[in-house]
Parts: sequence; structure tokens; C-alpha cells
Amino acid sequence: MKDISDLEVRQTRIFPIDTLPITRLLTPAVMKGFNERFGWGGTETVEGDIVLKPGFFPGPDAKDAVIIRSLQFNMRRLILSVVGDSATANIVFDAIATFFEDQAQWTRTEPIVLVEDTGCVVTLAFDWTALVAPAFREFALGTMERFGKYARPEIRGMGFGLRFAYPAVPPELQERGVTLGERVLTIEPRLNVPLAERRYYTNSPSDSDTHIALLESLEHALSQGGKSGAKR
Repeated sequence: MKDISDLEVRQTRIFPIDTLPITRLLTPAVMKGFNERFGWGGTETVEGDIVLKPGFFPGPDAKDAVIIRSLQFNMRRLILSVVGDSATANIVFDAIATFFEDQAQWTRTEPIVLVEDTGCVVTLAFDWTALVAPAFREFALGTMERFGKYARPEIRGMGFGLRFAYPAVPPELQERGVTLGERVLTIEPRLNVPLAERRYYTNSPSDSDTHIALLESLEHALSQGGKSGAKR
């Protein structure tokens, strides 16, 4: 595994109802300070949630500022998307929480739920054929011949995904009205990059360290033993 790029982490925190200082935050004076602190580029409302994007940490004037893709929140949920790893996202969240404490009179509360999603682009030591069964690989390659009446076609992309669902949540979460949506593990060749370069877009419902470990484990499983999909 090499050449990791476009690493992004999204953290979703669900708090006890009515504990986030949303009403106070939306007052003109506090919001003005919040904009100045993080340099939010715009504000919109999406299905009742307030969405700020993009932002910067430690501030808009810092040369090496962390890019905050978005901050989305309502009365009990806060979703933070950051360009960087989970440790960076935690630092950014702590800065946002500190602002809430100092300027919006928030008594910091631990979330009931914290879930993370990580995405990145990476070069892996196997090609796309390693992700599919041999029979399907032969079918895909053979199908190209049928479509080659005027020119020889090429396979330019494919996708692989696992979708996780939570049909039941613990009673203590049910009592608080917390539901858990579907989570997706995705591995697919990077769009507009030749398949031979083995560049993949990847996403998993995990923190960044776990995500990288998953990719290393997958790479080892698919490239060991001189399999046909392994890079030589």
C-alpha cells in the first residue's frame, strides 16, 4: 500500500436531547464570532440541520490550516467532516467544543454515540480482478468481445461494497430515540485512472487507523502467495 491521498474523516456525535447550545450559537453575536474563528464560507439548512462549510483550523489565516469540509448540527447531533485523520478531527472537534463552552455557555457533555467514517485514495498491490470470483472475471473479459463490433472495448471501472445494517440497537439507545443508519465499506478503482495503476477509492465505517489497517489486511489477503491479481 502506498501513495495515500485525499484522506478524510467524518465523525458523527449524538448527544442527549437539548444539550447542544444551538439556540445560543445562532444569536448574531455568537455566530459572528464563530465565523471569525473558523472562517466558515457559507451557511445552509438541510432537512432542518444547519450546515456550515467550508471552515479552517486553527483559523482562515493559518498557512497550514486544516480544511473542515463541513459542520452539520441540530439539537442533538453534530457531524464533523475534516481533511485529515481521526486524530486531526478530534483536535478540531475539541476546538469547536471549546468555543461552545466559552462563547455559547455550553457545559460540555459526552456524546451518547460516536461513529466515524474514513475515505481515501490509495495504490494497492492487486488489480481489480482480485476483487471478483474467477468465473465473473472471465465473464467480464469475455463480454468485452461481444461489444467489440467497431472497436475493442476496455473495462474502465468496477465497484465493490459491503453494506452494514443495524436491525436492532441496545435498549439504552432506544430509550433516547437513537437509531443507527446503514454503514458501507467501499473499494473501487479510482475514476479516470487507468486500471493498471491500481489506484482505488476506499471508504469504511471506521476511524482512520482502523481503515488503514483494514486496507493492509485486504492487500495482504489478496496479494499473498503469488495470486494472479498480485502486483509483481
